Amino acid sequence: MARVRLTNPTGRNTQAHVVSFGYHSFYFSYETIVAYCGPNGIAVRRPNDWGPTTGRHLKELGVYDWTELNGRVFDELMSRFGNTGDEDFDDVVKEAVMLAQARDAA
Repeated sequence: MARVRLTNPTGRNTQAHVVSFGYHSFYFSYETIVAYCGPNGIAVRRPNDWGPTTGRHLKELGVYDWTELNGRVFDELMSRFGNTGDEDFDDVVKEAVMLAQARDAA
């Protein structure tokens, strides 16, 4: 059974948290998933579509420089976590990163 943990690595009383489910970590600003890091080192985030507080959370959580995916693509990926095997989810995210990088290079 996977271990679930909730942490606030910022050291401040803020609404920036990390929920780890086994080897998968989901980074939150308030109640919104803003970044993901998986067991194979795949680390992605969504763009800051909200404002300065979310930007501060992204920086404090240490995810600001991670690969940025389109917000719609990121949200769709995150909604698929429970619908794929835990081991397969990292591969799904990796494929999305490769597609985004190919699109950006074109």
